[in-house]
Amino acid sequence: MGIHILALFGSPRRGGNTDILMEELLNGISRDGGIDITRIYLCDYDIKPCKACAYCEIHGECCIQDDMCKIYPLLDRSQIIIVSSPVYFFGLSAQCKTMIDRCHIIWARKFVLNEPWSEDDEMVRQGFFISAAGTNNPSLFYGGEMTIRNFFDCLDILYQGAIMVRGVQEKGEVRKKVNALKNAYNKGVELVNPY
Repeated sequence: MGIHILALFGSPRRGGNTDILMEELLNGISRDGGIDITRIYLCDYDIKPCKACAYCEIHGECCIQDDMCKIYPLLDRSQIIIVSSPVYFFGLSAQCKTMIDRCHIIWARKFVLNEPWSEDDEMVRQGFFISAAGTNNPSLFYGGEMTIRNFFDCLDILYQGAIMVRGVQEKGEVRKKVNALKNAYNKGVELVNPY
C-alpha cells in the first residue's frame, strides 16, 4: 500500500502500559501486511529542549543538531502519526513534550516564514494519541490531549481520537484491560481503512 506509519513511543521506560497499547494498535494497522511502520522510542533519543532562541524563525531550521534531526524527515513522510505518553502532572512525559517543543521549527516555517514545512504539502496526515495513568481523576488526560491536538494542528495532522486508560499504575497492568486492548487493535484497523 505504500503507507508510512510513525509510532512515537513517549514513555521514559520501555514495555509499560502506553507501549503495550501502542503495540496493539500497530498490530491492528499491520494486520493485512504491506505497511511500513517506524517505531521511535523517544527515551533512546538524545533530544535537547528548545532554547527559544528564534533561530528557526530566521533561518527555517533548528540550530540544535541532535537526534531530533532524525525525526523531522519521518514526520514529513508519514501518513499516520501515533503518539503515546503516560500522564505526568496532568500532561505528557518530558521525552514527549521535548520532542513536540522542538517542532517549533515547523510552526516558524508556516507562520513566520510563510513556507511549507513539508516536501509533500498535499499529503493528508492522520494522528492518534494513546495515554495511560494510575489514577481515576476525571480531568486526568485533558492537558496531554490538548497538547497533542495543538501539535497535530500545527503539522496539519487530522486528529482521529485517542485511547486513554485510567487506573493502570503498575507496569503491564493494562494487559488486564481487555476492552482497552481490543479498542486499540480495532482503532489500528480503522486508521488504515481509507488507504
